[in-house]
This record gives sequence, structure tokens and C-alpha cells, in this order.
Amino acid sequence: WSPDATYLSFKAGDNFWSHSHLDQGAFTLYKGGELAIDSGFYGPKYGSDHHMNYTYQSIAHNLVTVTDPDDDAPSSGKNVVSIANDGGQRRIGSGWGLESAPIDRNDWLEQRTLYHTGTMQRYFEGHDSVVAVADTTPAYTNAQSGSGEFSHRTRRVERMWRTLIYDRASDVVIVRDLVKSSRAEFRKRWLLHTQTEPSIDGQRFSVTLPADAARRQSGGSLNVEVLFPEQARLEKIGGAGAEFFVDGKNYDENGTLASAIRKKGQPTEAGNWRMEVSPPAAQEHDEFLVVLIPRTASSSSSPRIRKLVAGQQHGVEIMTEAGTRRWWFTADRNGVRLEAGAVNEAIFPLREEEETTRWQRFQAWWHRARS
Repeated sequence: WSPDATYLSFKAGDNFWSHSHLDQGAFTLYKGGELAIDSGFYGPKYGSDHHMNYTYQSIAHNLVTVTDPDDDAPSSGKNVVSIANDGGQRRIGSGWGLESAPIDRNDWLEQRTLYHTGTMQRYFEGHDSVVAVADTTPAYTNAQSGSGEFSHRTRRVERMWRTLIYDRASDVVIVRDLVKSSRAEFRKRWLLHTQTEPSIDGQRFSVTLPADAARRQSGGSLNVEVLFPEQARLEKIGGAGAEFFVDGKNYDENGTLASAIRKKGQPTEAGNWRMEVSPPAAQEHDEFLVVLIPRTASSSSSPRIRKLVAGQQHGVEIMTEAGTRRWWFTADRNGVRLEAGAVNEAIFPLREEEETTRWQRFQAWWHRARS
């Protein structure tokens, strides 16, 4: 809890009511200030264009989207409107005017096919590292996806697993995503939202956040290295007139959102920019492996990062004055192994059959029950 501490949040689980955003698998990162943020603004009022098309949807959060250009069914219910096609998660909750929120556990279980959106499959916390492995596939896809309904959306995602590692010893965050799209041509985008403009250098980008005395923030920086996909496309979106850009439109309430934020009277990190990382070619299976290095403005040292490749194994080498640590993964498989000095530990040696989640088994049962 020191002034130069690193704060990392990560969420993955089920949806319960309309105040839950479509953001299973999202993370935020703070060091000296908000470096990787949950973007958007709760306003100017509930149900505004900005709220429904941007803030509420997956595009405003740090996760992976998969876009089907034909995912454009209008909303159902009393007020039929077209909502921006952000490539994100299923539209769940009473806020969309589709169904009432569950009032208790039994009610939720009866609507499980709607509200089940993910499972934290593994969680480990040790002295020098924290690891979380989450399956958020059901946030994007359920048994009704592809039926033509606005809420369930088209069937775009067959697999969405995220492994998030905080290497305390080196103060480095590693994010690994295994994604399978229903069709190769559906565009995948790995998103990271920032307050200030990112600077791109090859397969790297960085963000600097100035000090803010009024908020007692010392300022910080975030250096990001994209190890996979190789030869990834890096693009920054934002700046004046594009802060909340999605599906061809900037949802800033016709230029009035900035004044609404100022009137709020309290600090709000609505965001101004986002980075989008995309594979260089269309294919069904993709892996994102991204390293984030947060530092305070006064920090003078930064670790060296090297991509590791050895047969079917690949990973991240982190070199600091204190030593070298290597995080290893297996191609197209979940699980992670830490190699640090005399330590060679498989923290999550997931077996292949464990990747068939309880939700996938439930879907199979649901199909049988209906046939």
C-alpha cells in the first residue's frame, strides 16, 4: 500500500444483473496513476447513446473482441434501436430491456444459459507471483448464439481463455489469450485503454501519465511488448473526436460528453485513447502474449524482456538485477510453468480434458434435452 505500489484488478465470472458490464476477463492497472483503465462514463444519463453503445459494451474494457460484420441485429423489446457492433460479449441484463434481473439463486439458475459468462478455472497466489486462469467463452457464446437474436449475438467465439500473471519479483504483468473464432475472417482485437496518447515502436508501445498533485498521483509509465502474434498490427484509436469510437461513430453525445464529465465534480477516468493489437492474417486460432511493465515517474530501472521459443514451448524471459525469471507456455494449451533459479514449477499443468469446461458440458446436455 505504499505510494509506489502496483494495483492490478482482474475479473472473470458470471453476470447477475444489469449493472454488470460486458467485461468478463477485463483488467485494470495502476502505478503512480491510472495506466490501463476501464474507459467510458456512466452518463450523461442511464441509457444514453454513450452509455449503451460504448461504456456498457466490451469495447470500453481491456479484453479481446471478435467482430462479425453481420452481427447487426437491432434490439428487441419496447424500444427497437441499433446498437454499435463492437465485437464484444453477449448483451445480458435488464438494462437491455430483454429480461428482468434474477431475484435469487434459483431464479438465476433457471436463466443460467443467459447469465453464465465465465469461470475462474485456476487461481494461485505466492510470495513472488499471482496467476489467474479464466475461461470466458460463455460470455461471448451460448447455445442460442447465432439464432438471430440481438442479445445472444451471432456465433463468433468458440474459445476465449485468458491467463493473467503478476510477477511480483520483477513488477511485470503478463497477459496471455487463447482465442478461437467461429470463422477465420472474424477480426480479433486485443484492447488496452489509456488516458494519454500511446507511442508505438514496432511491436512495442508505451504510455506516460504526468503527475497530478490535486489527486496525489506521482505519475507513471507503462511499457508494453507484444510477443504474440508475431508481426502483429498495432493501431491507436482516440484523440479529439475519436475518444469513444466504435463501429464508425464516436459516441460522445454530439460533443457534449466532456462538459457532462466536468460537471460531475469528481475525478473521472473516461479515457481518451485505446490500443488495438490484431493478428497479421485471418485464421481461426490465435494467441496473444503481451507483457506490461508499469513504472513510477521516478523509477530509474526497467527489466529486459526476451521472447522464448523452444519447440512447442514458448514464453517470456524477465531479466532484472535480482535475477532471471522465465514463464513458459505450451502452444495452443492452457497452463504455465515458472523457471526461476532452482525453481522449475508447473503452477497450472492443465490436462487437455480440463479444457472442456463445465459450461461446455452443460451446452451439450442442453442440446440433447431440446432434441
